[in-house]
Amino acid sequence: MNTRAALEAILFVTETPVPIEELAEVLELSREHVQDELEGLAADLSARESGLTLRQAGGGWRLYSHPDAYPYLERFASSATARRISGAALEVLAVIA
Repeated sequence: MNTRAALEAILFVTETPVPIEELAEVLELSREHVQDELEGLAADLSARESGLTLRQAGGGWRLYSHPDAYPYLERFASSATARRISGAALEVLAVIA
């Protein structure tokens, strides 16, 4: 698996920003290399107009829903499917929105 894919997978499952030092340790790469890959991943998401955005926040990096997706997330949160998802998943949706 390439570095960007590994970063994306790690950041997808976390609920809080992950410090670059922790990402570097987990991936066994230099901090500088991880920083370059994070910036590249952020640019890739932006270039393909992804529904996700990667940002630095709270001392680390985290994936967020793109702000333009808010109306869809809001409607989804009130749908029948959203009512069946777990409380933790619903909390994540609320944070994203």
